[in-house]
Amino acid sequence: MRGLLVGLSADILRYSIALEVGDTRAMAAYTQQIDLTNVPVLAEALWSFGDPGRRRLTPFLGVTGGLSLCSISSKGASSPIHESQARPAFGAVAGVEFPLEAGRVGAEVRYLYSTTASKGPVQNFQVGGILAQASWRFGF
Repeated sequence: MRGLLVGLSADILRYSIALEVGDTRAMAAYTQQIDLTNVPVLAEALWSFGDPGRRRLTPFLGVTGGLSLCSISSKGASSPIHESQARPAFGAVAGVEFPLEAGRVGAEVRYLYSTTASKGPVQNFQVGGILAQASWRFGF
C-alpha cells in the first residue's frame, strides 16, 4: 500500500541504574538504586513507498508524537521514593515491511525522545534513544 498510514503504537522500556560510591575521607560509602519504567503511547504518521498490489518488501518513513508514561523508584541512602509522571514524547521511525494477509510484518528502527520531569527523584533523565524492533501492523 502506497501512501499515508496513521495509527497508534506503545512500547515498554525498562531502565535500572545502580550507583555505588566507596568510603572516602570526604564522605561515607553510598549506594543508590534507580528503576524507571517508560511506556510511550504515540500517534504515528507513516509514509509507505510500496506499489499497490505487489507483495514485496516495502520501505516506510514516519514521525511519532504523544505521551511517555514514566514510573520511577529510587532507594538507597535516603528514604525510598516512588513517582509516576506523564511527559511529552516524539520521534521518528524508518523500516521495511511485507504484506501478510490483512496486516503487515516488518522490522524498524525508531528514535524516541522524552525526559523525566525537572523535579523529583530523577531529574531531566532522557528516556528512549534508538530502538530496533520487529513490528506487526493490522488494518481495520
